Amino acid sequence: MHKRCCLPAQLIAALGAVGLLIAGLGPSPSSTLSQSPPNVYTDPAYPLPRWEHPAYGLNLYDLLYTHNPDKVTEIQFTWIKLIEHLPNLSTECPQIHHKLLFRIPFPEHDQDWEEWGRDWGGVAAEYRDCIDAYEIGNEPNLAWEWGLGNPDPAATVEVLRIAYTNIKAVDPEAIVVAPAVSPTGSVPPEVEEVWDDRRFLRAMYQAGAKPYFDVLGAHPFGFKYPPETDPESIYYDPNEPEYPNNPDPVDGLCFRRAEQWRAVMEEFGDAEKQIWATEVGYIIKPPDYCHDLYDWPTRWWHVLDPDTHGWYLSRAFEYAAEHWPWMGPMFVFNLDFSRDGGTMGCNPIAWQAVVDRNGTSRPGFIHLGWTPKRPFAFVEPAAINVAFSVTDPIPIGLPLTLESLGISPATWSFEVGAPWVTISPATATITDSGTFAITVDLADGSHPPGIYTTAITLTAQEHVYPQAWEAFPRIIPVQAEVPERFSAVITPPSIFATLPISDAAPVAVPFTLENTGLSPATWSAEAGDSWVTVEPTMATIDDVGTFVATLNLTESYFPGGTLLGFHSTSITLTAEGNSSSQVIPVVGWVYDRLYQTYLPAVLKND
Repeated sequence: MHKRCCLPAQLIAALGAVGLLIAGLGPSPSSTLSQSPPNVYTDPAYPLPRWEHPAYGLNLYDLLYTHNPDKVTEIQFTWIKLIEHLPNLSTECPQIHHKLLFRIPFPEHDQDWEEWGRDWGGVAAEYRDCIDAYEIGNEPNLAWEWGLGNPDPAATVEVLRIAYTNIKAVDPEAIVVAPAVSPTGSVPPEVEEVWDDRRFLRAMYQAGAKPYFDVLGAHPFGFKYPPETDPESIYYDPNEPEYPNNPDPVDGLCFRRAEQWRAVMEEFGDAEKQIWATEVGYIIKPPDYCHDLYDWPTRWWHVLDPDTHGWYLSRAFEYAAEHWPWMGPMFVFNLDFSRDGGTMGCNPIAWQAVVDRNGTSRPGFIHLGWTPKRPFAFVEPAAINVAFSVTDPIPIGLPLTLESLGISPATWSFEVGAPWVTISPATATITDSGTFAITVDLADGSHPPGIYTTAITLTAQEHVYPQAWEAFPRIIPVQAEVPERFSAVITPPSIFATLPISDAAPVAVPFTLENTGLSPATWSAEAGDSWVTVEPTMATIDDVGTFVATLNLTESYFPGGTLLGFHSTSITLTAEGNSSSQVIPVVGWVYDRLYQTYLPAVLKND
């Protein structure tokens, strides 16, 4: 975003009615539209990263001013972002006490892409203890940001692939952030130098981008709208001075534009990944003499007074925390680009900063300090599912590990929803990680068999800024199974017997019962119809026992010609002291002997 200057007159003419003016876009080199074919890749075996929701970050001009890191710490932000200029490995990296996102520039016009990737892989190897995440380029849907001709989604994916594979090869834990598209609004396809942001993101997925980034970068700038504004509700204001009269929708050019990018991710099955807002912000109205400098004529419609600027920034973090579980770190653009004031101090990036060129706090910085900083944690396991043993019915104990992210240290407390779950300690202050002991006790014999559910509520209390106190609850589901005290495996699990009608002898079928619960157990057997008998009707079995089912399907037993056909019933086995039974289906088929003589021949002739 900081590279933008002014729109060329011919592009203003091409885009005047399609909404791109609000983005304050920059100069475009002449180029031709690339027709690179789509690329399809295979998922590498790198796990997705786990980062806090949300996290608090700032874009920094550089690390040269000693007050910069102090300013970040002062408002309890935990991430910083640097653009293209690496920190000094020996002097600056040891002084960085925040997580660091670094933006890599796209390859130069005449640079070999593979060599570019190897070079940045070498950087990642050197900086693995300094840089946590790499953002690959910036706003590739704009020709002047892409720098390699007109925007090309397939070529962007190829660059992303090269960067991803080289960085992961030397630092598998580094986070690779896909380049954020510039929020443009609707752009007709015939405009070659600028792509509609949603169209470009969708084309990146179609070109095979999904396996080659860990999180999606985003630039959800708010323009003139409060962060809560519904993106579907925004229209051009025909009464806005210095702005073309156009009644068409702006298509969500506001902070919540991120929701529409999220919808594209979900469309392509990529909902497991986070979005990182690598640039988010608003712009303060400069002195009136700046109006005709840089690209201010295209920005003037969305300038804010300093207090509103700060208030909207704070509310953006709160909205994301409440409504966007998929949002990770958010980086305000910017802390101190006011140091690059440009001509007459009118450089637009200087008026997005939350401190002035002397390092004095603007209202935006103060509001960000007041913004509640929500602690966040990962817990292992995220859900508890246990089953008690009938052979050794004792309480089940297991550890729960809590990794505290974001604001640290944080005080965490646990509340259980049922008396059969306990956790120790119930409250603890955690700096990095801690272990808690959970006990699930349903083994005292007073709980009947079944599935029991409850939950553990985890709450973090942040009290560094009392005026911004915030509690963040998290739910850990708990499920416990109390099995039947007596259970068994029956072999075979069902009985099927056939016999011709002329055979008068009953059919005896043995089956075995193997205890899988408490042993010994006393089992009783009961047939569902009188033509089936079971011996023995009751037996105490240590491990495995045998029963015999007799099917008495004879003409004498079924008088009146009702014997032919299928007969079904069941045998019920019940253990003494059990609340449920096991059932064995029984089927007997009595057929005429003619079937035995002629049916095979008929089938063969067919």
